Amino acid sequence: MRPRPISITVFGILNIGFALFSFLEVFITQLMSHAKLPTPHGIVLPAEAHTAWASFVTVFGLIQALMLLAAGIGLLLTQPWARVLSVVYAFIAMFYALVSSVINLPTLRATLSSMPGMPPGAVPLVALAATVLGLILGLIYPVLLLFYMTRTKVVEAFAPELPLIPPPPPAA
Repeated sequence: MRPRPISITVFGILNIGFALFSFLEVFITQLMSHAKLPTPHGIVLPAEAHTAWASFVTVFGLIQALMLLAAGIGLLLTQPWARVLSVVYAFIAMFYALVSSVINLPTLRATLSSMPGMPPGAVPLVALAATVLGLILGLIYPVLLLFYMTRTKVVEAFAPELPLIPPPPPAA
């Protein structure tokens, strides 16, 4: 039996942890979207424009959480499909982080511009800085996951073991 790199166990646990966090995030997002809360300082959010996006994010978040949960359990059991699922998740998560940053930037700008006391000239800069920071934070885990799941020792740990063939008997 091959030794298992510690990174497989670490990322198995991290996948499960991030999956549980994602389930919680989807649940809280759904609670907040159905709550009738007053907006602070009279901020009017362009919710109509993002209803479809919010629905997509909910469904997509559940799918991503299920992928991470399955991959995490599979990594802990050293199942080859779990490494592949982790790599697929990493690519999807990186693409999603880029797309959501582009989509959320106008909403963030609108929200910031309606806040009292926010200098109008600062709105684009603050919105862009927040978007870039969110993008960086959204890319950290998928990039690390992709890096570690494609390392030679990890790939080898998931490769099927070849049966041991006994050496041929000595010639007489």
